[in-house]
Amino acid sequence: MKRLYAILLFLPVLFLTCKNDTIPITTSSEQALQAFLKGREFVEKIRIQDAIEYLERAVEQDSNFALAYLYLSFTETNVTERYALIEKAKTLSDDVSTGERLFILAIEAGAFGYSKKQEGYFQELVEDYPNDERALTSLANFYFEQREYEKAIVHYKRAVQLNPNFSVPYNQLGYAYRYQQNYPAAEESFKKYIKLIPDSPNPYDSYAELLLKMGEYEVSIETYEKALEIDPDFSPSHRGIATNLIYMREYQKARSQLRHLYKIASEDHQRINAYYGLAVSYLAEGDIENTLNEIEKLYQMAEEGDDTPSMIGNLYTMTVLLFENNRLIEAERKLDQSRKMLESATFSEGIKKNLQRGYWYQNTRLALKKGEVKKAIEYSIQYRANAESTENPLHMMYYHTLSGLIARAEKDYDRAISEFKQTNLDDPFNRYRLAQVYIAKGEKDKAIEELEFVVRYNSLAGLTYTMIRGRAEKQLGLLKME
Repeated sequence: MKRLYAILLFLPVLFLTCKNDTIPITTSSEQALQAFLKGREFVEKIRIQDAIEYLERAVEQDSNFALAYLYLSFTETNVTERYALIEKAKTLSDDVSTGERLFILAIEAGAFGYSKKQEGYFQELVEDYPNDERALTSLANFYFEQREYEKAIVHYKRAVQLNPNFSVPYNQLGYAYRYQQNYPAAEESFKKYIKLIPDSPNPYDSYAELLLKMGEYEVSIETYEKALEIDPDFSPSHRGIATNLIYMREYQKARSQLRHLYKIASEDHQRINAYYGLAVSYLAEGDIENTLNEIEKLYQMAEEGDDTPSMIGNLYTMTVLLFENNRLIEAERKLDQSRKMLESATFSEGIKKNLQRGYWYQNTRLALKKGEVKKAIEYSIQYRANAESTENPLHMMYYHTLSGLIARAEKDYDRAISEFKQTNLDDPFNRYRLAQVYIAKGEKDKAIEELEFVVRYNSLAGLTYTMIRGRAEKQLGLLKME
């Protein structure tokens, strides 16, 4: 690895590490550089605790190490702290290489939902460093998050052509193929990922998630257990095993797995996975009270960590659970509590805008549950104004969801279908909503097709999917009996 020295006015000596024409790394300390490289390696292997140790060592050795602060943000579960680390990296970005600065600005833009800006920064990064596998993977990750899987696959493949031993793109390729329902290609990618880093738990975890998706529950559990043999504290694999057990209707066993995770937890991300997984298990069994109790524990954790954005997010989650169970007065109270918290918060405008978008989204849905269509339209307009300012297609997809719900409430079923087809149709909830419209129109075969998609979706269990999966199973059974 070459090292380039430069003396800048009013700055200490900088070490700019560079391999061919890859993105340099700017630091004033050789020790900080070595610690960062090790920390980055652990981030890429999803070994978060190991990563934190080395990245914190890097910023101790060099308090102006912009890229180390940015990578620390990738390890942070406290949303307030995560944004603070990104902001710290940005404040230092004037004194780093062009590549680092573009990467930092791209991550900041993405954190606040400005997808067009983020895409521009990543594209510029790839133009400047076309032979850097991390630059290509970053642009591919952007397209992946935007659901543009073909574009993502093109860039992931370019990254592995440049460096066949760089493991990250194989993981992401597996997921991109999975979303395209190309399971053989996904399996091939995950097996290559395992071969490259067999001593890391994440490759086995990713492959196990594919097996879960395919309905191979027993084999999926065995594969998750291989991940836990490497790292018994790897919380995603505990949740993965619990998800398989939930789909197998082994709810008590699922909770035993999650309580074990909580018992061994040494970090917040493990406790978050345990609480959230327990909430899902109770919801799958129809126990709404215990579901809400587990989300309340997440809220208390966020409160103890002075993490206001996460507290507001938990209030939104409770709002949805309540109004989806027709507890509208309680839902309204939770949403009003989030509004007051949002109004009094002192965090940055970018964070506030993100949370306001969630507030208007849930307000629209709650108004529709209450039969207040005019209010719902007013709230959806507020949501749209916020979403349009970010120029983020994903945010506008959520607007189409709201428009579809409003059209359905107005019994304008053709418009509802048109709106829902402009949403993210990888989201099973939108497919479930389409099914409801087809049922209302008397188009039984189309409704069955959408409900079968929902039931077969088999994602890592979340609250929303768990809720609609159960409903879809019941409706599917009834429709097929007619």
